[in-house]
Amino acid sequence: MSKYIICLQNDLDFNSGKNWLDMLGQFFLLIVIFVVILALAYYSTKWAANLRMRGSGSLNMKVLESVSVGNQNMIELIKAGNKYFLVGVTKDNITFLTEIDEDNLVFEENGEFSKAIPFEKYLKDYFNKKKK
Repeated sequence: MSKYIICLQNDLDFNSGKNWLDMLGQFFLLIVIFVVILALAYYSTKWAANLRMRGSGSLNMKVLESVSVGNQNMIELIKAGNKYFLVGVTKDNITFLTEIDEDNLVFEENGEFSKAIPFEKYLKDYFNKKKK
């Protein structure tokens, strides 16, 4: 029994500089590995998102804007050809809400789509139509 206690004391001897430096080196190595894993996770997530965005672009259809209206519920403004549609998207379903005239949309000076769209107006119109 005393033989095992002596072995444990030798392993836990903090006065020995070599063991202490080995443990400190291993600790910093673990920190570096952890930071590298976090960086890889961050950049791979950004890469996957960029890949998805590039892959979803097409010439005839585009999602111009999305607004979250709850957990896994979105309202999206979609351009298909020269027409604009408002659709509701849930986890299991996509519902056509209304078609929007291009005259009612707000565009930037360079002709690009602006983020400042009065969705509230379209939603009120849609719900007013549903009530009637």
